[in-house]
Amino acid sequence: METDDTKTSGQKRGRPSKKEELEIERQLRNCFLQGKSPWAASGETGHSVNTVRKYKRFYAEAREAESPEFVEACKERIVSARLALERQLQKLEKVRDELEKVSPQNGTQYIQINKLRINVVQAITDLHLKILNIANSPTVDELLAALRSAGELE
Repeated sequence: METDDTKTSGQKRGRPSKKEELEIERQLRNCFLQGKSPWAASGETGHSVNTVRKYKRFYAEAREAESPEFVEACKERIVSARLALERQLQKLEKVRDELEKVSPQNGTQYIQINKLRINVVQAITDLHLKILNIANSPTVDELLAALRSAGELE
């Protein structure tokens, strides 16, 4: 139900949709790049000062993410994660090798050991995929460079 406020102002109240958030961000990014205050950006775009301040905080956090220290820390976390996954992979491969050596004594053991083998092989496959995803993921500096070249960041 529309209230008198929404009829006269033309703006609906409440949280904007994702599409609307992206549009607000695009409008305000230009104001932030020009160094305008939240009051000036609010007057120019028609958004409330609180909304402008919220997006300005997000913008400042994104700019902070471009610092060399942040980029280096991200790269270190990627290397650390990959090493941890590779250590886990080595352990699972040892377990798989040990399971191959086991000879079941009866039908029940045979079924249990095969279920274990299947689970270990699935876990090994999952780890290989995670390592591959890490290797193929862009680092923060590569992502920022791509965004700049696409005109998303300036």
